Formats: sequence, structure tokens, C-alpha cells
Amino acid sequence: MTGQAHSHADLNSGSEFSSSECMKKVELLQGYLESSIKDVGRKRKINQQRATSIKVLILCLSGGATVLLGLDIGMHAQLPLKNLAFAFTAIVTVLNALEPFFNYRALWVEHERANASLYQLKDRLNFYVTGKEKTGLDISELEEFYAQYEQIWEMLNQAWIAQRQRYHEISSQPNE
Repeated sequence: MTGQAHSHADLNSGSEFSSSECMKKVELLQGYLESSIKDVGRKRKINQQRATSIKVLILCLSGGATVLLGLDIGMHAQLPLKNLAFAFTAIVTVLNALEPFFNYRALWVEHERANASLYQLKDRLNFYVTGKEKTGLDISELEEFYAQYEQIWEMLNQAWIAQRQRYHEISSQPNE
């Protein structure tokens, strides 16, 4: 998983800044935030849909298998129903085995957290800039906003890496 955090050089390209350069940096960071909010929000929604779909599918197949095994509609139809129930339980087993690998629920939560952080940063930046004269903008404050932006992406990337490592640790343990 790669983040969209832009290099610090994009924002910090010198030590002396004019007020118009500060405004350009504000606009650049606002653009980064808008783009990141859309990207993370889209990924959050995809992970939410996948997590929910897998859970609902597992539930429906498990319930369907139980119902099929409980039906008593005559000997000639019993074997096909048992075979179908067996297929349902096999699919449930595969889905349950794959779910921890993909772990869409955890990714959904992490993207939700990152999206909220991006919105908070956007609001704080807008609050800082609103009503200020161009000459009143402090480059060190802008750099701090940018550092927070990078930190949000770093936390999201680390969460993704941790999920992969957690699965690898679980899957490499010997069966007892």
C-alpha cells in the first residue's frame, strides 16, 4: 500500500518566503488534502463494502447449508440438497480462511481513522488561513501542517504493513 503523501521538498523549497509563496504553499497543501480525502474515502468505502459483503455471504451460505440439511423432502431430493449444503460449507470455509488475509474490516477502520484525521487537518488549516492577511502567514506553521499531513499517511501505511505482518505471523504458525 503506498500513500499519496508528497515529498517535503514540494512544500519546503527555500528558507525565505514571500506572502504569495506562502499562499501558494497553502493552496498546494489544500490540494493535497482534497485529493487525499477523496482517495482515502474511496478506499474506505471499498473496504467497508467488501467487509460487509463477505460477512453477509458467510452468514447466508451458513444459514442456507443448515436449512438444506434440515429439509426432509424425500429420498430422491435429499442427496442433491446435501451436496449443495456441502458446497455451501466449503465456500464458507474458504471465505473464513481468506478473510484474515485481506482483513477488509481492519483496513476499513484504518481508512476511516485516516479520513477523519485528514478532515481535521483540513479544517485546522482552513481555520488558520481564514481571515489572515497574506503577510500574516507563518511558514513554520505551514510546515507543521504539512508534517501532520505526512504523519497521517505514514500512520495509514504502517497500519497496512502491520496487517500484512499480523497475517503472516498467524499463517506461518504450525497447526497444533
